[in-house]
Order: sequence, then structure tokens, then C-alpha cells
Amino acid sequence: MSFFGVLIPPPFTGSGQEVAHQLQDIHNWVGWTIIILATGHALAALYHHYFLHDRVLGRMLPAAR
Repeated sequence: MSFFGVLIPPPFTGSGQEVAHQLQDIHNWVGWTIIILATGHALAALYHHYFLHDRVLGRMLPAAR
């Protein structure tokens, strides 16, 4: 592994495949959770804009200030 061209040792050497798989599972769950929350947030903003007409989306945009 390298960071800006500097070689660094892997943080989990010798901890086994089981730990690597657990970390990968946690990483995947957190990633999908963030994607789902961001999508829900965007859909809620669009719902306010197109169905409730309450200018919530307009207040979030910089041009509306």
C-alpha cells in the first residue's frame, strides 16, 4: 500500500481472512446506508418542491439567498 507515493505497511497484517471479510462487510453496509440516506434525502426535497410547493428546495439552493 502507498499513500502519496510513500509505502506504508497494511494495518491488518496477520489478523486473518475472517477479520478482513468482517471489515469488508461493515464497509459495504455503511456504504449502502449512506447511499440510501442520500437518495431518500434527495427524494424528500423533490417531494417538497413538486408536491407540497413549500419552497424547501429553493431555500437550500445558494441562488435563492
